[in-house]
Amino acid sequence: MKKAGKSKILIPIVIVFSLLFFLKGVSFGKEKVKLEYKYKKFIQEVSPIITPTEKKIFYKLKTNKERDEFIKLFWKQRDPTPLTPENEFKEEYYKRLEYVNRIFGSEEGKPGWATERGKFYLLLGPPKTIDRYDGMGRLYPTEVWFYSISPKYGVPANFNLVFYKPDWSNEYLLYSPNQDGPAALIGGYSGDKNDYYTAYQYIKAWAPGLAPMTISLIPTEKANEISTPPLSNITLIANIKNIPRKQIDEDYIRRYYELRPKVEIDYSLRYVKSKFIIFYSIEQNKKIGFVHMLLQPQRFSIERYNDRFYTKLGIIIKIYDKKSGREIISFNKDQFLEFNKRQIFELKRRKVNLGLKFPIIFDKELKILVFIKNYASQEYFVLERDLNIPDPQRKSFIIDGIVAFRYRKANTLNLKRPFQVEDIIITPSIGNEFYSGDSPYLILGVNSSNKGVDKVLVSIFDSKGKALIGKEIKNVKENELSYLIINLSQYIKDFGFHKVKVELLRGDISIDVKDFQPLLSPLKSPLKPFMIFPQFKELNIKDIYYYLALQYFKLKENKSAEKYVNNILLLDSGYLKAKLLKVEIFYSKGEIKKGLDLLNTLENINSDKYVFLKFFGNYKKGNNKEALKLGEILLKRGYLKVNFLNDLGTLYYLVGNKKKALEIFNKSLNINPSQKNIKEMVEKIMN
Repeated sequence: MKKAGKSKILIPIVIVFSLLFFLKGVSFGKEKVKLEYKYKKFIQEVSPIITPTEKKIFYKLKTNKERDEFIKLFWKQRDPTPLTPENEFKEEYYKRLEYVNRIFGSEEGKPGWATERGKFYLLLGPPKTIDRYDGMGRLYPTEVWFYSISPKYGVPANFNLVFYKPDWSNEYLLYSPNQDGPAALIGGYSGDKNDYYTAYQYIKAWAPGLAPMTISLIPTEKANEISTPPLSNITLIANIKNIPRKQIDEDYIRRYYELRPKVEIDYSLRYVKSKFIIFYSIEQNKKIGFVHMLLQPQRFSIERYNDRFYTKLGIIIKIYDKKSGREIISFNKDQFLEFNKRQIFELKRRKVNLGLKFPIIFDKELKILVFIKNYASQEYFVLERDLNIPDPQRKSFIIDGIVAFRYRKANTLNLKRPFQVEDIIITPSIGNEFYSGDSPYLILGVNSSNKGVDKVLVSIFDSKGKALIGKEIKNVKENELSYLIINLSQYIKDFGFHKVKVELLRGDISIDVKDFQPLLSPLKSPLKPFMIFPQFKELNIKDIYYYLALQYFKLKENKSAEKYVNNILLLDSGYLKAKLLKVEIFYSKGEIKKGLDLLNTLENINSDKYVFLKFFGNYKKGNNKEALKLGEILLKRGYLKVNFLNDLGTLYYLVGNKKKALEIFNKSLNINPSQKNIKEMVEKIMN
């Protein structure tokens, strides 16, 4: 019997074993994916640590560029120190890979990563000790690997893994006390294989140190007192394979794959999971809808330079039409945040809540995407949610409700501040959760647009959702917006979720009903989150109107869009974005001359948007010479939007310059290869 020396164990941030199947390609359903050698090699080498979701998405990728990005992301997500140039996990993994290929591969005649021992070595690292049993009675060659690791990974602090060579073959297999039994380790065994006791006694006579491990892999269990192998062996192996799953969140690759078409994501970014809530409000006498968003990332990093503490957030807000999937708004903003020493002290102790607020139109089925990049840590957080606020001029309804740790009245109205509605400033709870000693409030928005709708009934039920423990009736004014505040602490005393039912009444008839579920947690109250509420200076009332007008315009509701544009120009007749949007509205209605006339009133404007609108207007009016001149200006600037390129290519074709038309159409197809009509145009020109 030989013993190996002690080795330091590094638990990798990895995932469950994956099956390998490589011939000429890999089949997923009806689709066969053909990979270049280096990508096959990558999948083979990381087979013990790649997750099922990662593997599935890898085979969905279409280009080698995407596969290269995937590989960079794969290692980046596992980097224990992402802010340093080294990736210690990757370096350690490839050291292990070199070892298993050199040692286990040469012994067993197959790549080391494909052997049973190689998989566990790559997964767990070197064992603390290795005991080898060879030439003892009729025992097959056997190895016992002993590990001592942190029990926080869901496995015992100490355990063994047993490998053996059945029939004195070259390949070591993992031994399972439950599935194999001690008899499997004995050559030419003719007894009852289910008679664990007899086989155990044989092994005990030949190798007393090995015998206990044939019944239980966990040293603290007294194997000689156990008649059959306990189920803890099966649980141990399953939990070992799941150690890495607890260290990495597969959601990072799902998010990356889903977000790629919507947001440009640098492969160096790490996805950070976040909690979030959405809250709607209606303000300015039913004229403006807002969506308030609160994100609580699991990590939030700050940089330090001398005595300055700061970070920069890159914030992208996109709104989509849910039915068509078409983007109707994109707002981009870099927000610089600086903190003093007292704030840094609090940031280290508390979770961080990021609050945002953005205007949204009424009565439309929308989807919002919020993407936030933290430049300090090269990490990103994301929020996605469906949106739909009914039209407050037409319908009575409960707008929304939110549980708040506290609230206060504001002296001034501030449309930019997240979680301020009218004159109420709210400190929200991320999960409608509160603790003993808190004074929670349910803050409700109510819209009344019908005669006789003037009351709100609030019913509070116990943690089982059955017994009524409180009731309040609140009066609201007809045809007005109201924000109501209900003190929950006077009713909710028991731990658990409670049901709060809110009914908007006309007499005794419920016009609208909403349920809320505040949670009184039995846990010790943590420190309240550190609130960061970026307020976009750009979002003054004119900009708010502009983004509302833009949303309506993208949904082809020109009348509503024009109403907001006209409101902006009443406030500021020189507001350029509103004028350019008005030109687009004219164009969409076929009023090309009105659009060009408005453009011609603008002086000293040379933006890409302005030049494009002049190009498009002249193109539609048949002013080919002027349109071509403007088109070439845009090309030289690198303006390569597909619709523009298609119009310019068509224009060159119409004036007989087929060579130039072909050049422009090919630029368009490089950006979007799936344009059937443009492909037909190219074929027509080529022929």
